[in-house]
Amino acid sequence: MRIAYFSPFPPKRTGIAIYSSCLVHELRKLIEVDCYDFGVESTEDSASIHDFARTGRICDLAQYDSVVYQIGNNPHYHSDIYQTLRQFPGIVVLHDTVLYYLFAGFGTDGLIKHLWQNYGSEAVREIEQIVSASPEHDVLRYRTPERYPLAASMLAHATHVVVHNGGAREYLRSLGSSRPIHLLPHPASPSADPPAKPGALRELRERYRFAKEELVIGCFGLIGPTKRIPQVCRALATLKEKLRFRFLIVGEGDDLSAILHETGLADRTIRTGFADEGAFSLHLRLTDIVINLRHPSMGESSGTLTRAMVLGKPCIVSNDAAFAELPDHTVQKVPIGDKEIAELAQAINRLSLDKAARKGLGAAAKQYAAVHLDPPAVARQFVDIIETEIKDKAQGALLANAYEFYGTDFAGRALRESLHRRVPPHLQRLFDSTAHALSPHLRQSIGSLDGQS
Repeated sequence: MRIAYFSPFPPKRTGIAIYSSCLVHELRKLIEVDCYDFGVESTEDSASIHDFARTGRICDLAQYDSVVYQIGNNPHYHSDIYQTLRQFPGIVVLHDTVLYYLFAGFGTDGLIKHLWQNYGSEAVREIEQIVSASPEHDVLRYRTPERYPLAASMLAHATHVVVHNGGAREYLRSLGSSRPIHLLPHPASPSADPPAKPGALRELRERYRFAKEELVIGCFGLIGPTKRIPQVCRALATLKEKLRFRFLIVGEGDDLSAILHETGLADRTIRTGFADEGAFSLHLRLTDIVINLRHPSMGESSGTLTRAMVLGKPCIVSNDAAFAELPDHTVQKVPIGDKEIAELAQAINRLSLDKAARKGLGAAAKQYAAVHLDPPAVARQFVDIIETEIKDKAQGALLANAYEFYGTDFAGRALRESLHRRVPPHLQRLFDSTAHALSPHLRQSIGSLDGQS
């Protein structure tokens, strides 16, 4: 079996690139995978990734048994992949159910088109409100994308859809799509964060001038409104006279200077900006408590969280969406709402003062990841989904051939063999093993069966 696999890959600055690197490594042990991206950067691994913009042709995709598209909400990494999907449908692995930014990447006119497709003419009239609410009238800077998920635009071109959490699956089902929707865990790969070199963590602590007894409390990834960093700062501000800690923020995004000064945390905070994989991994290992809040949910599952769990880090998360689906003993959950800051402060305080609690929570997280998020197991499940899609396409093609009388020799034989196992005994007399065409009675039976399926 041979598949085409579209995705961003490292060194692109997206968690989906890391996800695909891990998944493809395991898939290639089971099936043949040709990887495609757009604007491939020259790296040691780029020889195994084809730049579809330079060398690919849509017609060549027909030679594959299946085509897989990794789709996220960042237009810089996924717009070209989406445009390819529109021309050649395939399996969509959907990392976000809110795709506002992906379609806003096509500009105001493109956004109007998808608003109309998803919500009708009434929503189109809201474009002026969206533009006026966007800083400098840039629709890519609109701050409440969850109001316009636009996910139905993606479903129109998918043969099958894969998501990583139950909330995303239920949301897509609520849209009324007939596409099969599969739940596949987000893999947690130990190889993503190899052991640090001897002395590397000590040297990093010394570089930041961390005292030996100071705990490191960290937030990781793209810094945006859903990460709730202001709420984290306000919770930490209530503890700064009680605990000795340093606040580590690893990632790029929103400017946090104002909230850090407002809460008096500026002198306790280290902001790294974007960190490459080696630096990201080293800082994650350095952290004693990982805070990974998310609200409102965009339908995503957190790759950073799975990496932290593999490392046995105690994690504090929002009791919402995908995080709420995790077993209570594997992460510390805090509610969204009026009690969020108070309960977050309480959770940080308890874990900071109780080393045994930190160790126990981290051990439970590591065990859960090893059992439920194992990359080889996830890859095998993904191959099962690919095989299901291939069978669905084959059966659809056979049925279409029967309806249109194309390839009647082949269709007649294949349909007789398959339908013979499905029809009741009193209809089996309609099959003629020597005939080269289907009888009118059998065509009527096929239509009846198709209507019941």
